[in-house]
Amino acid sequence: MTSNAGTHGLERIDNDLVALTHRISVSEGRWLIWGPPGTGKTILASTLASRLASAGVECLGIAADPGSPGFGTPGAIALGRWAQSDWHVERLAPLCTLDAVRYRLPLVLALRRLAVQASRHPLLVDAPGAVRGPAAAELLAAILEAVDTDRIIAVLPESGSLADSARAILNSLNARVVITTPSPLAHRRSKKQRTRARTDQWDQWLDAGAEETLDLAQFRITDGSGRGTIDWQGRQLALVNRRGEACAMGNGIALEGGKLRVRMRRIEGAAQDCS
Repeated sequence: MTSNAGTHGLERIDNDLVALTHRISVSEGRWLIWGPPGTGKTILASTLASRLASAGVECLGIAADPGSPGFGTPGAIALGRWAQSDWHVERLAPLCTLDAVRYRLPLVLALRRLAVQASRHPLLVDAPGAVRGPAAAELLAAILEAVDTDRIIAVLPESGSLADSARAILNSLNARVVITTPSPLAHRRSKKQRTRARTDQWDQWLDAGAEETLDLAQFRITDGSGRGTIDWQGRQLALVNRRGEACAMGNGIALEGGKLRVRMRRIEGAAQDCS
């Protein structure tokens, strides 16, 4: 069932996957999937990509939440292509942070670079679940600009403070918004569950890496935490070349006399000149 509401281009399509898939297919555009955490945005992105593939429409996606990416690895955002019933990473942009709101400028810049590399196939952007306050509103507006779209699929509960905050942000935008309700398969995980899921996802990704030793004198070190002295043990890090292209990502193990032992994984398809 579809009905118009409001003056900002709001429309309801409650769990009507046929209507949503058709809308994306005919638009051949870019759609931001946005809403509170635990509402099933990642489930919806995969479901829509699968349905588009079944209809013969190739679909790209960006996992744009470094704290809880639908594919890729925590601490990064990723551009992927849907094939053989899953997302396959084509580009990875390390951020080395899980906080999309606090570090929204680096996230938006990385997102813009990935969006430029996306072809003209339909693109689904699985956005961070930040829906409360001015910083969340600023982040959403910046993501729309970075992706070059004004289309949003908002996954919103019928009621609650987070839903109210999300609607207030949507009403402040000049965007075309399709509202749907959360997937019955979705649930909001506890902080402990989210932490465990991130750790497992990161460890699985890094398993394909290898231990290396880096001479820190050969690198320019950039640390956005503002903490001064860096505690390298367990610290997520990325290697970036002079052109600003990331080519590897990993964890610090120990610093010994200016030599840093790390476990690193080279990023597939990325430049390899990290010197």
